[in-house]
Amino acid sequence: MYITTDHDNLRVTTIPLGAMTTNCYFVWDAKSRETIIVDPADAGEFLAETLRELGLRPTAIVFTHAHFDHVLGAFALATLLQLPTWLHPADVPLLSRAQKSAEHWLGHPVDPVIPATNLITHETTFRLGTKTLSILHLPGHTPGGIGIGVLTSETPFICSGDIVTDEGYGNTTHNYSNKAEFARSLQILSNLPKTTTLYPGHGKPILASDLDSSVQ
Repeated sequence: MYITTDHDNLRVTTIPLGAMTTNCYFVWDAKSRETIIVDPADAGEFLAETLRELGLRPTAIVFTHAHFDHVLGAFALATLLQLPTWLHPADVPLLSRAQKSAEHWLGHPVDPVIPATNLITHETTFRLGTKTLSILHLPGHTPGGIGIGVLTSETPFICSGDIVTDEGYGNTTHNYSNKAEFARSLQILSNLPKTTTLYPGHGKPILASDLDSSVQ
């Protein structure tokens, strides 16, 4: 089951996957069909088949952060489709532990979690057709959390990871979380154009304007 939403010449296809119902996103250009895969949460073979069904041309995998429920599908996808993976360097230690963490919490073996082939910097962007996808560093939930999207169009959007969902704010109780950074990341999201759609790691999309009354 997937849902596709229009954003000018771009489309965002949402696919909830896995034991934690994590959202994988295909961000793609309607004309060229070029696609960025954001957070391949689980079932890489299924995602590869869905890409074929939709006639999409994936060019890269981007992780909003390195928690296991956001990365488990990457091994199969990267292997089958020969795709590069992108991660903020501050989350490299989490990615290295993701397989063991998944097997601990899920109680069964999972695919290997391979190192990212590319590290995101403040200058990293991705091109889809005539649009440029920008990166925002959104630490707090994890040190290397990021958002990726188009923020300057008539229908702006960002895939924002686990900073906020339609059910509330993300977890800051991990020993690597930082509440002060988390608050700053929330403020960054709340300062986006009010019509910006936030595509969260879990749950339904929300608008940046919905954050106004809650951010401290």
